[in-house]
Amino acid sequence: MIDTILSSLILQLRDRPSRTGIFLDEDDREPSFLSYPGIYQRVQAAARAFRCAGIAKGTRVILPFATTFDCIVAFLALAGVGAIPLSVKTPASGGNPREYAEYLRLLVSRFGASFILDVPGLVPDLLPIPRIQVPGESGGDFADWAASAGDDIAFIQFSSGTTSEPKGVVIRHRQLMRQLDMIVFHDGRTIKDVGASWLPLYHDMGLIGTLLTPIYAGHDLHLCSPARFLMNPMDWLHALSAHGVSLTAIPNFGLAYLLKRIREACADDLQGLRLDQLRRIYIGSDTIDPAVVNQLADELAPYGLRRKAFSPCYGMAEAVLMVSCKSQDDVMRVTNRMGADVVSVGPLLTGFELKLTRPEGAVAAPGETGEILLRGGSIGDGYFESDRPMLDAEGFYHTGDMGFVEDGELYITGRIGDRVKINGQNYYLPHFENVLQGHPELRPGGVAIIQAGGDLIVLAEPGNYRSSERLAGLRAELSDVLLLNTGVKVSAERVFFVRRGQIKRTSSGKLQRNLVTKAFIDRELKIFELTQTA
Repeated sequence: MIDTILSSLILQLRDRPSRTGIFLDEDDREPSFLSYPGIYQRVQAAARAFRCAGIAKGTRVILPFATTFDCIVAFLALAGVGAIPLSVKTPASGGNPREYAEYLRLLVSRFGASFILDVPGLVPDLLPIPRIQVPGESGGDFADWAASAGDDIAFIQFSSGTTSEPKGVVIRHRQLMRQLDMIVFHDGRTIKDVGASWLPLYHDMGLIGTLLTPIYAGHDLHLCSPARFLMNPMDWLHALSAHGVSLTAIPNFGLAYLLKRIREACADDLQGLRLDQLRRIYIGSDTIDPAVVNQLADELAPYGLRRKAFSPCYGMAEAVLMVSCKSQDDVMRVTNRMGADVVSVGPLLTGFELKLTRPEGAVAAPGETGEILLRGGSIGDGYFESDRPMLDAEGFYHTGDMGFVEDGELYITGRIGDRVKINGQNYYLPHFENVLQGHPELRPGGVAIIQAGGDLIVLAEPGNYRSSERLAGLRAELSDVLLLNTGVKVSAERVFFVRRGQIKRTSSGKLQRNLVTKAFIDRELKIFELTQTA
């Protein structure tokens, strides 16, 4: 008997039209295609191989979720036999091989994983547990599917950040089913839609939003790796155009990066682009900069992109994925708080309950900014084998995000640690960062503003090599830009340029501010030495 969402998906694949499926763009050749019935056949073969390897209901298997057919097949096959996939970052995102091996050993010792899926980049000699592989063949009947209940674990979603304390969010079948139903109902998708994504599949936005939701709805999906998008985002735009993509998702830092590359492009790079069929671009994962959204909308309007296609949303792994989203065909709403433009992420999806609280714990007054607490909907009930509680005594999850409600819609202002007080006034650090992000000589996503020793510190990654003399002049420019746009003075001596990769972010683009601050205070950042200028 199969009565869980992932197992049901496997059987649904069998009966889908053979012309529908997943396209994988791995290189400069034509995308590889695997139909949904073809995926079903491969899942059957993988499930049989996993059973023979000793994997049964409850077996914990580490799955470094790379953007490959093998990983997609393995994920579904493991779910089908009742195993518990631990969805984690890939070797390519995990530092050097020995650091990644340490990360795996920590997962094994903490959570008792018995196997790991073999993916590119794994160093066999460093692995603490046996590897399993997805067989290349397909076909043959497999009837030994596991019977599970809605409260059983579907998979574990691990944080993508490197940490000594990996935090696994338990995703149960009933939560996953509820979330998929909410997304499909909210955007009205059908089998006629076409999805596309470059988001990492080991992240909740990539796995739930851009992989499982299209499979659940039964429409075509075009995938490429994050690295491929970062190498050439213009190719990604042309893929949206060529394949008639109607649904996609992108984090805020991806929008800024795309805007920068479009402005650097020549007219020929955009020739033939058509985006009029694109009806939804989900934006999430980090505080959304409305200026970037509007500028990108202006740049792509001549190619048919409608401004109302941009759909700011809010979510987290603890809720499986999405909590709120801009309504269909509703133009993005922006309001101003504390001198910063703030974007609406729409009303809450059905079933979620919201409470905003002040720092001392009291409920915030109507319209007041407070910490976002959530209950109901698809919110989970705990972390995987952890004593750390997810919910408070009233069943609310404390998100650590700050926001307010206006006209029934939620606005996100930043994280609790993002708010600072200067001369008696409150400011949000993400607003300061957004002001600087658009500078043409800085890398998109390569700006962080922190507090150290009572001072505001600007950390920035130059986009390309710059001479010491030029960087010395640039630090004065950034100081002036901040003063002009925010009224806050950060002296040029408090602007530091760091080597690429020093400003740490999660896979979804969220700034790891505490980690960056600690690295700065401990003098672990690689900072450019500058020639002093008058």
